[in-house]
Amino acid sequence: MKCGMKFIFIFLIILELSLRRSSHSLILKTGVPTKDEIMQNLPTANIQCPYCWETIEVLVDCSVERQEYIEDCSVCCRPITIIVESSDGDVVNIESRTEDE
Repeated sequence: MKCGMKFIFIFLIILELSLRRSSHSLILKTGVPTKDEIMQNLPTANIQCPYCWETIEVLVDCSVERQEYIEDCSVCCRPITIIVESSDGDVVNIESRTEDE
């Protein structure tokens, strides 16, 4: 193998190894918060699943005043429509409904 080809081969190996690293370690180097860090800072709220009636804990993004999203129940795996209202970074109201309500 010629010298230039060895360099390209080594470069490609290093590139592949760096891509195999988790995005977590790559993002830490840039100073951008990771998904895990963001998730740890979100407040939680307890809701009752409208299907199995179990109380489950969900993460709430209070940076949006009103939001509606679907999250699966961690107990029965059915889709719950969650409606969150927040003000000044605090949860004002949270509702859980069946998907077809």
